[in-house]
Amino acid sequence: MKNIKIFFYLIVLLSVISCKKETTTSTNTNNSTPSKDTTILYPGKKLEILKEDLPNSPMTYNQAQQEVFKLQSKGWRFPTDSELQFMYLDRNVIGGFREFYYWGNWSGITPPYCAMDFKTGKVQSGFSLPSSTNTPCYVRLVRNIK
Repeated sequence: MKNIKIFFYLIVLLSVISCKKETTTSTNTNNSTPSKDTTILYPGKKLEILKEDLPNSPMTYNQAQQEVFKLQSKGWRFPTDSELQFMYLDRNVIGGFREFYYWGNWSGITPPYCAMDFKTGKVQSGFSLPSSTNTPCYVRLVRNIK
């Protein structure tokens, strides 16, 4: 199991090293979306990451879901657990992260929510978070780019 984790981190680290970053100016009309986003090459796809946390962060998971629902039509969503890991490793390039928890979604696991501590880099499942979904965490959304 330890070897698998090391292998995963090496793949992510190599991806970060070969990562291309470009800052783009969005033409968002929704005031709850920051105006500058970061586009990076995530392993196997292009991923756009909001340059700033959502306004009103930190927030509970239910509050965060409501904000995501408002922006879902524009493709914004919670990052997956592996995307959170990538964002953590590349946090200095992306910028603006706080040393606190950020909401994300597990890939195919119940409960679907997780949070990553951007101080330590540890991802925690919903069951291990204090007070579960009532724990306020920051929110940084992502969307896939074709």
